Amino acid sequence: MADNSQTISGDKLTELTGLTDRRHRQLADEGWIPKPDRGEYRFAATIRGILKFYRESNERAKGDLASEKLIKLRTERQIAELKLEEQRGEVISLAEMGEFIGRLSAKWEQLLKLKLEVEAPAKVIGKGIVEVRREMRTLHDEMREICNAGLDEWKPKEQ
Repeated sequence: MADNSQTISGDKLTELTGLTDRRHRQLADEGWIPKPDRGEYRFAATIRGILKFYRESNERAKGDLASEKLIKLRTERQIAELKLEEQRGEVISLAEMGEFIGRLSAKWEQLLKLKLEVEAPAKVIGKGIVEVRREMRTLHDEMREICNAGLDEWKPKEQ
């Protein structure tokens, strides 16, 4: 085994490792290998440091890959659970809910026009304020019942 008195030039080290001298100096600045002295690196310590750098880089890469695989598996499990909940009728999609809300609001708009523009004026014409309020409360109750019936469409079904 070579001792620390042997050195290797930056050019020879570049040939040996395939890294540039600039990268060697970065590794030295990061503490992986000893800093060069007039372009010469301590052979044994430098080789040990480069091997350690590669080994730890490889372990980090494996750890990152394992972490990504775990994230992927968790995501796939969550997707499968969501599909199962959707099949069981425990959840609904945003698109499905959006369509329902669109249909419901169109019905409500028709209902409001019918009750407030057609029925209300006919029921309250010539009546006093108390009677108008009573008629309006009745119309309100009718509209609430119709709206609630529309919402019943989305209530959970009895098992």
